[in-house]
Amino acid sequence: MIEIVFLFIVAIVHNRRPGFAGTLGISPVAAFQMVSFPRVEGWSYNSVMVTSNFRQTIEGLFAAIAENADARPLRRPYVFGTICIAFGTGAAIGASATEISRAYSLAIPVTLLTIVWLRCERGPSAGRG
Repeated sequence: MIEIVFLFIVAIVHNRRPGFAGTLGISPVAAFQMVSFPRVEGWSYNSVMVTSNFRQTIEGLFAAIAENADARPLRRPYVFGTICIAFGTGAAIGASATEISRAYSLAIPVTLLTIVWLRCERGPSAGRG
């Protein structure tokens, strides 16, 4: 919910002072996101930049090739590779949305975060009959 509020404020301020809102507004949102989602399947990952996730993908592939004793040696590179692809896809969609409608480009993440937040508020059993 904090991310939603910050992004909403950034969207309003950004139309008046783009340089100020862009840097100072997005930084706390990225920090909130990074500390909110620190792990995937027990592995540390970064939800705001792809560099360390790409490194994890390459290390996992190397470990799988070097005859790792892991029961599922390709699981780690698969998970981190998927994260990298999703990150790249999201960045491309975000860049396109920003080019199409600069004034309303932050409406997309605010809307998506609101949907996720509302689904989380309903609880894990929501939607199950």
